[in-house]
Amino acid sequence: MNAVTGLGVIENAGPNHLRGFLKRQAVSAKGLDIAVAFVTQAGLAELLPTLKRASTRGLVRLLTGLYQCFTEPKALRVLLAEQRATGGRLSVRISPDERFHWKAYFLLGARKAVAVIGSSNMTSEGLTRPGELNVVFSLGRNSAAFKAVHRPFEDAWGEGRPLDRDLLLRYATARPKDVRAR
Repeated sequence: MNAVTGLGVIENAGPNHLRGFLKRQAVSAKGLDIAVAFVTQAGLAELLPTLKRASTRGLVRLLTGLYQCFTEPKALRVLLAEQRATGGRLSVRISPDERFHWKAYFLLGARKAVAVIGSSNMTSEGLTRPGELNVVFSLGRNSAAFKAVHRPFEDAWGEGRPLDRDLLLRYATARPKDVRAR
């Protein structure tokens, strides 16, 4: 396996938060692959401009889940609209795994890839508040190490259900109104 070319930690302490890191790194990314258990409207608002800009340079794929009904229907509505507005260059799928709980962000360059794997969901808290821990590593895009760490995303993406109006409506209707209080 090829060596990691860079290693770091993001713990959302002080200026070292995931939101800022993703915004800085996405400027030069040719694509983004994101897999997070939870997406909230506030968390999406933190990153949506970055995701939209990145989708003008390459494909942005977001895989999320409906575990514990925490993902907000409002956030999915925004993502569905952006998926349409970008002609699918910002593409969203829902994991069929009822316990999908990943937190992985892949920033893809022509030769290099940066992976962030840890505890941060796409929520305001996950992106900016202390209490999260994420490991960041850079790898050659064509390296065996990158392929090994990225393969689970590709597999899960292939199994995901495309976000569409019907799926969103079924979820929004079935989701308890006050999920955070549970």
